[in-house]
Amino acid sequence: MRTCIADELDYQDKRLNKAYRALMAKLSPPLQAKLKAEEKTWIQYRDNRCATVVDGIERPELDALSCKVNETGRQASDLEARLFVQ
Repeated sequence: MRTCIADELDYQDKRLNKAYRALMAKLSPPLQAKLKAEEKTWIQYRDNRCATVVDGIERPELDALSCKVNETGRQASDLEARLFVQ
């Protein structure tokens, strides 16, 4: 299961990066800086939300990995949607 989830995370991460690069290419420099800051904040959010230890409580590794898949997929979808609005 770990391999399947890791493969899905890799897919979602590539999807996210592709959408991010495409969106950055369409934006003016001030909006590029804003998007870069937003992504930095989102990465911190995702990493905190999907940590293997939350509030001192350890959670199963697969739960944390699945969380990263879900959050990365959501963010990729958000960036893809923004491509059509810009």
